[in-house]
Amino acid sequence: GRPPARLTMSNETFRLMWQDAMTDLHEQVQLEDPMLGQTEEAAPGEPVKPTIDNAFQHYACLYIKYMQIFQKLENCYDCMVHPQKREDVLVVLELVMRRVIELKHALVEWNPPRTDLQPPPPAQERPFPWEYVNLDDILVDLKLPPETLEVPVPRYFKENNAENIRLRDKVNSQYMNLKLEVKEVPIEETEDLDAPPSDMTLEQVIEIIQRNERGRQGKQRAFLFKDLREDEKRRHNYTSSQLEMDPEVAACNIQRLFRGFFSRVKAAESRDEELIFIGMKPARETGDGLEKELATAYKKRKTEQSDNKEAYAKALVDLKDEVTRDEGPQMRDGLRQERHLWVTDSIAESKEIPEDLTEFYKQKYPSPPVAEEVVEEPAGKKKKDDKKDKGKDKGKKGKKKKEEKPVEEESEHDNMDLDMLQEVVPMLEQQKEKAMLDRNYVQLERDTIQTFYDITKQEVLNLENHISKKDREMEQMEDNHRVEVRVYLQKVKHLEYEHKNNLESISIEGENFLAEEATSHDQRETMLKKQKKEYKMELKESDLVRAEEINSVKALHTKSLQMMRKMFEGNTAELEERCKERLSQLEADLELRRKVHIHEIEERKNLHISDLMKNHDKAFGQMKSYYNDITNDNLKLIKDLKDEVKEMKKKQASNQVMMYTIAQENQKLKEPLEVKVAEVTALRGELKDRDKDKLSLTNAKARLHVIENQLAGLKQQHKDLNSQHLSVEKERDDLYHTFEAAIKEVQQKTDFSNIVLEQKIQQASRDVDEADAQAEQITAAANLDPMQMEQIRDSITDALRSRNGMIKDLEYGLLRLRKGFNDALRTYSEQMVEFGIPVEEVDALGFQEFSQKGASIGPAGLVVK
Repeated sequence: GRPPARLTMSNETFRLMWQDAMTDLHEQVQLEDPMLGQTEEAAPGEPVKPTIDNAFQHYACLYIKYMQIFQKLENCYDCMVHPQKREDVLVVLELVMRRVIELKHALVEWNPPRTDLQPPPPAQERPFPWEYVNLDDILVDLKLPPETLEVPVPRYFKENNAENIRLRDKVNSQYMNLKLEVKEVPIEETEDLDAPPSDMTLEQVIEIIQRNERGRQGKQRAFLFKDLREDEKRRHNYTSSQLEMDPEVAACNIQRLFRGFFSRVKAAESRDEELIFIGMKPARETGDGLEKELATAYKKRKTEQSDNKEAYAKALVDLKDEVTRDEGPQMRDGLRQERHLWVTDSIAESKEIPEDLTEFYKQKYPSPPVAEEVVEEPAGKKKKDDKKDKGKDKGKKGKKKKEEKPVEEESEHDNMDLDMLQEVVPMLEQQKEKAMLDRNYVQLERDTIQTFYDITKQEVLNLENHISKKDREMEQMEDNHRVEVRVYLQKVKHLEYEHKNNLESISIEGENFLAEEATSHDQRETMLKKQKKEYKMELKESDLVRAEEINSVKALHTKSLQMMRKMFEGNTAELEERCKERLSQLEADLELRRKVHIHEIEERKNLHISDLMKNHDKAFGQMKSYYNDITNDNLKLIKDLKDEVKEMKKKQASNQVMMYTIAQENQKLKEPLEVKVAEVTALRGELKDRDKDKLSLTNAKARLHVIENQLAGLKQQHKDLNSQHLSVEKERDDLYHTFEAAIKEVQQKTDFSNIVLEQKIQQASRDVDEADAQAEQITAAANLDPMQMEQIRDSITDALRSRNGMIKDLEYGLLRLRKGFNDALRTYSEQMVEFGIPVEEVDALGFQEFSQKGASIGPAGLVVK
């Protein structure tokens, strides 16, 4: 069934969430840039330098708000099912993520330092760039939970790259299987507890085995005693079951147990309700069932997302095909007509055929205006001028179309005299005739394209009729399918009726079988009870036999234990005597060794003392001589320093006299120095103006040099154009003469061919008349019906006409294919030459053009019948 509405959040919920997120985002943008969207800008005031705490508080609040917006948008994108909305949300989500990263960098940059790291008060306070910022105080002030700062990884990262992740994991697993022969490598090595340690001795292994065996035996002994106690308890209950309890006492015991159990259940329920009420325990509704329903709803929404995405992509392709099919020919005709009109207009204006459509695209898509170089000015003035220019630009947006009026340029014929105009008029008339021919050719191509469009339109109508026919066939098939479904439903009803009858018969047989099984079960139960009593008697007998065996084994163990104890006591006495003898011998040996070692140590001590005394005497002599030398040197140095002090006092007296004279001279030179300082300041001011003048002079020289270079280039271009003009005129005259000669030759050939065709037509008409006469004679001789002969003649003519039409269509198709092949071969040859392949290699490939009899010089698609 359908899950409840409170579990599957509707599309309206996520739409409202998206709306709230966009409202918060708009508020944040307005807070960050209050002048956004205003037409008039206020005069900027002096920027206020923020403190570190204020900047950190500002960026922290922005970071927290953007994190909330990011979480909302991420939930919206993950749960929305509308593909267009998801694309819009994705654009905003990526921008918000970028802004979150920028704010995190700003928080790191403006992170306030600790009090013990700050410099003393006179120094400027500096931030402490640390990546781990503390925002707990701000969260407490805003009363937000710590989960607000958790940065979730967008779920569409994995969903969009699921195939790449799967392929990566597959490659990694195959590589590990190939190199390491394992499917996966654990991050932490697990220790195998069952593996035996390699550094154990035989005694330790035996000790471990003994410990495990004793533990196993103890467990078995405990289980055995447990079974014996249970058997004893059952036996006691069986023997005491003959004593009957008073019914009232039994009822009181049952009531006491039930009331205790019921009161404990009620106390637990009331405790759970109290914990749920105060919020210390989750409600009972949030169980596994609700989580499963939530997971099912989430999967359903994801499948709906993928289905809508595929349908949207398919609809885009279908819409593009539909637009291409319906509006494509009209758009193509409009674009081609626009370019043809531009070509004819350019021919009429410049009397020349344009080489390409570069100028057309420049007129249709003008390039944006190039920004002019701005001269450096003071900051305040520059900002004001920029704002004034922005205001002017905004005010002139409406007047832009009025200012861009076409200006008529002066033609070169306006400055010619009468004689020159008379010479130019024939040339212009020839150009006019040529332009008319080109215009007629373009019009012919346009008519041809219109015919193609009409034919294509007729084919589209035929296809639509075919589709409607197929739709009718599909409807008929659906009707047949409905009839078959009714037949199958009737069969199903019949089978259900038979199944019901069979079920009743099987239920009766089952009841009989159950009754028989119940009787056989009762008989078998009585037989098993008898066998159980027999087995109990056998078990008691075996227990008695085993008890006797256990007593005999215990007696044997006590005898062997006493014998082993006597033997061990004798062995211990012998070992004690041996150990005492060895101990006395070891004490004597060690005493002797100790005395020898002490004697050696005393000899080494005496030798070391004598060496130390010798070294001490030697070092004392060296030290005495060293300090004597130092005292002698110090006495000499003191005497020299006293002499230097006397000389310094004499120099001090002379220097005081010299300083007095220098002070007198400084007083005399103070006034001229002030005059020179004023002159230096004036000259520095002039030097600043000189730098500006020098800069303007260099700029003027550079512009003059550029203009001179442009003038020289224009002069050279003018010479080249004159030479090209002369060569073009010569080619035009040659082409005119060759054109006239070709026209005369074509006229002669066409006259000759017309005479030949007239003769052939006359001969064919005579042959046709003779054939008609022969046919009439044959019909008269054979007494055939003239109406039948007329029908036969009509059918023959129709067949010939259809065959001629097919031949004409085939010739037209052949001509069109040849034209397309020639155009493609010519285009590819030109492209190969442009890419640097020599012409000889291109010709050596062996491709040759077909003859183009009856084809025009236009594109392959413009060949007409």
